[in-house]
Amino acid sequence: MTINKLVHGTRLRTLGWFAAASMAATGLAAQKLPSRIQSEVNSSEVSTLKSSVQPLAQARVDAGRMPSDARLTGISIVFNRSAAQQADLESLIAAQQNPASPLYHKWLTPDQFAARFGMARPDINKVQSWLQQQGFAVDSVARSKNLIRFSGSVNQVERAFQTEMHYYKADGGQHFAPATALSVPTAIAPTIEAVGNLSDFRPRAMHTSLKTRPAFTSSISGGVFFAPGDIATVYDIQPFYKGGIDGAGQSIAVVGQSAITVKDVENFQTAAGLTVKDPTLVLVPGTGSSAIASGDEGESDIDLEWAGAIAPGADVFFVYTGNSTNFNAFDAIQYAVDERLASIITVSYGACETALKGFSIETALAQAATQGQTVIAASGDQGSTGCSGDTNNGLTATEQFGMAVNYPASSPYVTGVGGTEISAADAVSTNSTYWSPKATSDTLTSAKIYIPELVWNDNSTQNGLSSSGGGASALFTKPAWQTGVPGIPNDGKRDVPDVSLYSSPSFPGYLYCTSDQSSWNTNQQASCNSGFRDSTSTFLTIAGGTSFGAPVFAGMVALLNQQDGYVDGQGLINPRLYTLASNPTTYASAFHDVTSGNNNCNIGATHCGTTTSGFTAGVGYDQVTGLGSVDLDKLVAVFPASTATLLGTKTAITASATSVNVNTSDTFTIAVTSESGS
Repeated sequence: MTINKLVHGTRLRTLGWFAAASMAATGLAAQKLPSRIQSEVNSSEVSTLKSSVQPLAQARVDAGRMPSDARLTGISIVFNRSAAQQADLESLIAAQQNPASPLYHKWLTPDQFAARFGMARPDINKVQSWLQQQGFAVDSVARSKNLIRFSGSVNQVERAFQTEMHYYKADGGQHFAPATALSVPTAIAPTIEAVGNLSDFRPRAMHTSLKTRPAFTSSISGGVFFAPGDIATVYDIQPFYKGGIDGAGQSIAVVGQSAITVKDVENFQTAAGLTVKDPTLVLVPGTGSSAIASGDEGESDIDLEWAGAIAPGADVFFVYTGNSTNFNAFDAIQYAVDERLASIITVSYGACETALKGFSIETALAQAATQGQTVIAASGDQGSTGCSGDTNNGLTATEQFGMAVNYPASSPYVTGVGGTEISAADAVSTNSTYWSPKATSDTLTSAKIYIPELVWNDNSTQNGLSSSGGGASALFTKPAWQTGVPGIPNDGKRDVPDVSLYSSPSFPGYLYCTSDQSSWNTNQQASCNSGFRDSTSTFLTIAGGTSFGAPVFAGMVALLNQQDGYVDGQGLINPRLYTLASNPTTYASAFHDVTSGNNNCNIGATHCGTTTSGFTAGVGYDQVTGLGSVDLDKLVAVFPASTATLLGTKTAITASATSVNVNTSDTFTIAVTSESGS
């Protein structure tokens, strides 16, 4: 499927019954955006953009100026919303999630969002004109009318934004970024959220590899690992499959920053006993050529394989960026939202809030909420110290070892997924309560029942930090919906995570398939060319991390949507999750409350500095596992079904000519009308 077909098909879907209802209810057609840029845009008077210094671009790792003639493509200006727009947006999202509101689940299309929350066309024209005066080529304007992309030389960037572009030796390689804060014309400064894509520092993948054990129940070692059937058993997903619910009609977008080898996904599906169904590959336009990036390829394999395994009937789209390194998974999120490519988006990339220095993609995430898109993100694998483990990333020691959570899991428009594990005693096949015993062949589904969970914390001086990300956001205040459950701190801050799922690479670890050799045991020569095994070494490819929990939960949401009739998604699901959890009876049946363990950083100065504290699990909500994990069958049983009424339609297709010659054109008219006459 080409990108044009994909985008056009998506637009046809999003312009369905809910779009018509939304336009009628919100009066979008009658709105006209007021101009926000009132004076001439020129460089004679400039203002410095707050939070425009890349925190990882530290002077101590400076490697000198970039060549002035080097070309940068896809630079972005992201516009903010006016105070009136922001108030309107928050009111709309609250109404869309309020069952008593006439706007409940009346989603916007991207074009409707632009008409209400984007920049006015005259303002966009003014900014484009200024960019062209600086010598830039304007590449595109986002469909949401809140972002402009343009390209030019380093020299043009430095003159236009009054900065210097430098190289930096950090994070294990050479990177580039502005050396100073950026300045823009004062006339447009109040409208600008950020100037992006001037740096190639990327968010990091949230998975933890395990390369030390050569051996689901394994016929060789007796070791137990999670295959898709095991997760379906322990989280009570099997009743859906038996009832014919597999995610059909639902769509999941996995975002990444590397191409993949589709054969890996096919091998995983075959090894797991699933029907082979390839993801649709969507290379974000203008981000360079499709290319493999070591480390990132493995992350995307995990996300695609496990989201598709839990919801095997769903349409999975892989939205990824090319080899222009100033693009990353955050750009893929923005594109998936701007074109509404899927009703569910799963993200296993993030950056600790300290490293963001105020930068965010909240504009896109809020848009997703209004469009009925559910965004799910991994909370991270560094425990309470979200910036730890990045000793070469340019952050100071204080910044690295301070308490921090990861973004976008910390966004109030996102469902953050933390991590749990099982005890060492429960992670062996000899425990017949939970696992089938070793046999003469590998047992694909060996878990028998739900296995009790504790906080994922495998921190060790040898392997570093390996524990559930969680804590309090330094950027976002407490959302109105994060209430009603015992244990929620009265801290006025957005707390992370919201839910958690098994994530440990050791207790017991997840199986996956990848061509990314950075994920292999040093003695492996391949991954999954003999079932889940390498045919030569017989090794399995095993890992853990919250980047498994996020796509697994995305698959669960797809099943929930199909079962309860949410044809076009349900947007931000957190309000409903917390409402259900606030009822003690519902909480006890639909959630597994995790009450044991912590995500302390306590393995020495190399990884923790002087920080040894974290957060401890307890009854109800906690800043390690959130509300806990879920029993999906029982959760769906108490989850309200969609109240949407689909309109019956009639479709008529007519051609302008009844017969045509070969290689000549004809025009077709497609008319869709309501069967009820409405």
